[in-house]
Amino acid sequence: MKNNITWKEAWQDYTRNFFKPKAPISYEMYDKHRWVSVPLLILLLILFFFISYQLDLFDSIDWNQSLEKYHKLKVEQAFLSGLVFTIFLFIFHLTDLTTELRMFHARGKSARDYLIALIVAPIISLLFVYLMYRFEQENQTFFIIIFFYLPSYFNNWRYINNRKADRLRKEY
Repeated sequence: MKNNITWKEAWQDYTRNFFKPKAPISYEMYDKHRWVSVPLLILLLILFFFISYQLDLFDSIDWNQSLEKYHKLKVEQAFLSGLVFTIFLFIFHLTDLTTELRMFHARGKSARDYLIALIVAPIISLLFVYLMYRFEQENQTFFIIIFFYLPSYFNNWRYINNRKADRLRKEY
């Protein structure tokens, strides 16, 4: 592929090869795919807020209740929001799955570690949300985000950035 890839070409490549993890991909196309998926992620974010408000996740709970009932309602609300947030983050990672698999295939590397991290992250997150609900504690979305940061240690992004930096060093 050529070096100057337009957004239209990147979008067409992203949509045409979304279900083809072994399709060829260039480093430049991989870089563009990271930005092409942003509109899809914005749509997912809007959908997340729509579902959240339909489930009344962000409504205030009446503070004029007994302390025990108030705590129970807060825990249930935290459980639902943690569950929806976990599902949202998993779908968020699925938008880049094919691009990552294509780059692993292009580099001749195994995607096993990345796939394991991608599968383990929602399992740990759901387990955390469930345990917090079971122990009647409010979960913190910060920990859910940390669990979903795990796949980023195994993706191709750092390799591509190092490759770009090496190319720029050679040019100058």
